[in-house]
Amino acid sequence: MYLKELVISSHSEIIRKIDFNLGANLIIDETIGKSDVETGNNIGKTTVLALIDYCLGGDSEQIYIDPETKKEVEFVKSYLIRREVSITLTLIENLEEKDSKEIIIKRNFLQRNKKVI
Repeated sequence: MYLKELVISSHSEIIRKIDFNLGANLIIDETIGKSDVETGNNIGKTTVLALIDYCLGGDSEQIYIDPETKKEVEFVKSYLIRREVSITLTLIENLEEKDSKEIIIKRNFLQRNKKVI
């Protein structure tokens, strides 16, 4: 199985869609007007990996707990819940075949009867 796409959405609005390709996939900071020293930080590389891990059964806290301080980042957690953000990961058996078998995994950050797994 291969990663096909990762979609971050809120209600019917797509916040971010990441398509994956066969081979190496790079997350590149294309910010204009910054020096080489300033680019590449805080563009979401670690968050993308954490969201993929979350879809595959990981803990939601990895998304809104600061790894260095181990403290909850309240504005991130409240955004995920208030906006009812969902993460959809699509896996595909063969990226080179359009009609290949797919597995779609969808999760959100809500509780009880509003939780989607």
